[in-house]
Amino acid sequence: MTYLLDVSSLLALLWENQVSHARVLAWAGGEDLAVCAITELGFLRISTQSFGADMDDTRQSLSAWLHKRRPNFIPCDERALTGRKAPTSGKTRISTWRISLRPSE
Repeated sequence: MTYLLDVSSLLALLWENQVSHARVLAWAGGEDLAVCAITELGFLRISTQSFGADMDDTRQSLSAWLHKRRPNFIPCDERALTGRKAPTSGKTRISTWRISLRPSE
């Protein structure tokens, strides 16, 4: 199974001072991981705004991790509102979108 990392997971993997770093690093060690442009952009934004990192250093850190780890890349080629909304049930409203996730060529 391939896991598409969210921004918080990517932050935890690359920032040693992030509270979940050790736990996420241990989990990710043997897993097949994927990223997308949204994850990468979120990492850059939060690293520079919340962690106070320099943009050039942050880009280099992400680039080095991508080169070393070689996660799958899932292109974001559809808008979130393009797909069908999932049905809702009971008191819980679930809004998810059916978006085509295909490996990059």
